[in-house]
Amino acid sequence: MNKIKLVLSILILSTNSYAQTTIDGLTNYWSFDGSSNDSQGNNNGTLYGDVKLTEGKDGEQNTAYYFDGNDDYIQILSPQLQQITIAFWIKPDGIFNDMRILSSLDGSTSGFGMGYRDQTIQLWSPWTTVIPNYTIADQTKWSFICITIDTNKNVTGYLNGISNGTQNINFQWSTYLGIGRKFLSLYGYDFKGSIDEFMIFDKVLSQEEIQSLYNSSETNVATNFCQTIYCKEGKIGIKTMNPDMELTVKGKIHAEEVKIDLNVPAPDYVFKDDYNLISIEEVEKFILKNSHLPEIPSAKEFEENGVMQAEMDMNLLKKIEELTLYTIQQEKKIRKQNFKLEKQEQKITELESLNEMFLELQSRLEKLESEK
Repeated sequence: MNKIKLVLSILILSTNSYAQTTIDGLTNYWSFDGSSNDSQGNNNGTLYGDVKLTEGKDGEQNTAYYFDGNDDYIQILSPQLQQITIAFWIKPDGIFNDMRILSSLDGSTSGFGMGYRDQTIQLWSPWTTVIPNYTIADQTKWSFICITIDTNKNVTGYLNGISNGTQNINFQWSTYLGIGRKFLSLYGYDFKGSIDEFMIFDKVLSQEEIQSLYNSSETNVATNFCQTIYCKEGKIGIKTMNPDMELTVKGKIHAEEVKIDLNVPAPDYVFKDDYNLISIEEVEKFILKNSHLPEIPSAKEFEENGVMQAEMDMNLLKKIEELTLYTIQQEKKIRKQNFKLEKQEQKITELESLNEMFLELQSRLEKLESEK
């Protein structure tokens, strides 16, 4: 199950009290939702060792990577940027002195490196502290680590959105970086624990932007987009972690207008001469047996499968058109019956008139008979 894609929250203007800025400049984003692919560019990661998918910061399985601390890491291309922001979520599985988080892989002693040492987060210069208060207590929870590097290689570290001071660190970008790899494959220890949502920006983010970024992706804080939006295999879910369509909403939708492109034919064929319209008696028998209309799902099927709007609208339109045909048939029968009734009434009127004439004649005859 994918967490909300941070790309969305970065690009959309915040509407809550935590952040009021739009963050741009995201060049690389590894969500680690089932793979080490870069969703923003072509810097897909290569797995080495026994790196495994694990539970992410959002509590969902297979949404982060776990490193066992023994020669496993993810190789990516170094960003080669003059100014940069690197941010990620981290949850160590036991903190060891000199545990490496990110390191150059070309063997250069002047390469870039980041690691945990003496309850701090340090960068290679040799090691210079950029986050001084990353303590043993932090290993029990997910923490948001962020560093910014400007064109003069002034590095500022942030822990959970809070700045921890600036250090000048001289380093050179190597060709490759190893996420979770010990520095130069010689110094310290490989990382042991979980890493989630690894991001690179091609600029120095401001304090406000970093705080917004932290708030937008923290598990238990309302995001600057919406904490009830999730992505899974290219599908978006709102208030549901298991979207089964491109957009799945567990709740109500308010819109001025909705346009649906039909993937089923409109039922105008009902009015064709060759359409086989079943009799109304057959419809009655079907209803008595099944308790629903022909070609319309039952209440149980609706409950289990929901309603496909376009298909259902066309089925209902078909039933309305069939009902119209039944009405026309009934109207013809009524007209025919009315015509017969009119003829019968006409005959009755004629008979009544003849009967009156007969009675009149009979009366005259009786009168004549009496006068004789």
